[in-house]
Amino acid sequence: MLFVKHKNKIVLILKKFDKGVLLNYLLCKKQGGILKKLLMDKANQVIQIMNGSAEEGGTYYHTVLWTGETAFHWWANFGYEELLQELIIPYINKQVVLVAPSGENKAIMNFGAVSYLKVFKTVKPLYGKKTGDRLLSRRFRNKECTQEVIEAALLNKSLADSKSLLQLAFTPDKKQVFVIMDFKSKLLNSAYDNSILPVIREFEYRPVRIDEIVEKDKVNSVVLEEMAKSNIIIVDLTESKNNFYYLIGFAYAIGKEIIFTARKGTSHCLDFKGVAIIEWNSQEALKQALSKKIKNILRKVESKPLSKSHK
Repeated sequence: MLFVKHKNKIVLILKKFDKGVLLNYLLCKKQGGILKKLLMDKANQVIQIMNGSAEEGGTYYHTVLWTGETAFHWWANFGYEELLQELIIPYINKQVVLVAPSGENKAIMNFGAVSYLKVFKTVKPLYGKKTGDRLLSRRFRNKECTQEVIEAALLNKSLADSKSLLQLAFTPDKKQVFVIMDFKSKLLNSAYDNSILPVIREFEYRPVRIDEIVEKDKVNSVVLEEMAKSNIIIVDLTESKNNFYYLIGFAYAIGKEIIFTARKGTSHCLDFKGVAIIEWNSQEALKQALSKKIKNILRKVESKPLSKSHK
């Protein structure tokens, strides 16, 4: 129990915890100056505890994410599971969600446009408009815990529904290209042998055909794991099947580079407006366009920074 005297008024803060349930109550809300700031900081901490996002004397998580080379947003004072649900999982799934970056009003955030993020942890909450700058300073480098958070997430049983997606999304990439197309078609088999396969080998990547691991057109865990391991997914829509669209959604969810191809004149089951599709009328045209596309993807991947130092 804490009593604070300010301008002849007694401010009472009751402070007690019972099985994680907060019994704090702040009296005398209308105060000014330093005391008001102290009370507001305490109130923010109280709200964090009430929401289960932090425990007194516990761990506070903070995140900085980049939407370009220099533009960044930051969040502060999250609990572990709150961090996963509100930031990490939307980032992995490339979702568009309503968020409120610290110090900003609520806005729609397209996590698909995020270049990368970093997670930090402290034993005390961080407050103030300059929190983002503090997180990017040298003194906070030893507080980064991005890898630790991801590894813990993979073992968190309370996230059973998201666990498999988290695991697959962070599966280390191999130098392989996963190819989805109707290999029962003689036309497409020929296009694969004469166009797609030579291009994959040109870049010294390993080709993985969906028909080699699918049984009776059923998607299984092996298919998803092989897709997760692949740097690039090629989908030919010329004679597409229903399960192709499920796999396309999965590839988008785990952030894979997807190349769409289709013979000219192909009609699609879904609206692919705005999605670039390599339309081919000859195997040579497909080969040249595919080679150019993969070259551009690899150049982008190689130039993308995995981490960044900030002074």
